[in-house]
Amino acid sequence: MLADHESGKAPELSITNVALALAFISVDAVLSIIFNLGIASSLLVAAARCVLQLSVMGLVLDKVFAADNIWGVFGIAVLLNILGATEATFNKSKKRFANMFPMVLLAMLSATFPVSILGSQYAMAERPFWKPNQFVPIVGMILGKRMEASHDLSSWH
Repeated sequence: MLADHESGKAPELSITNVALALAFISVDAVLSIIFNLGIASSLLVAAARCVLQLSVMGLVLDKVFAADNIWGVFGIAVLLNILGATEATFNKSKKRFANMFPMVLLAMLSATFPVSILGSQYAMAERPFWKPNQFVPIVGMILGKRMEASHDLSSWH
């Protein structure tokens, strides 16, 4: 697997990888039951949701990567920003105000796109900058850190 990664080819994930991950989650669920932590069911539901969501996203991204089309890439990037703004506004924020969702979305779009474009174009020297196998993960990483920051900020009182 490492040789594939070094040659520029993405490593393949098999059902064995998924089963191994499920085994670790199952151990955590069993430990939760043994120690009365009360998180076993939410852990298993989260794992099932993760597999389902990543499977659907994998099917969509497979088509976008194969098409190698700038509009498909930007469509996915906008969709990811909409999902991130929805999560930040409705699930992470303890306090909301009028027009919060469009403001959060605008803030996320205005930060995500320039940073992703600059990072891909100059830091990673991608030509064209919107190559799906580089640009989409960059957008995802930026949004992930943005979501983490919004959670950290919402915990301040």
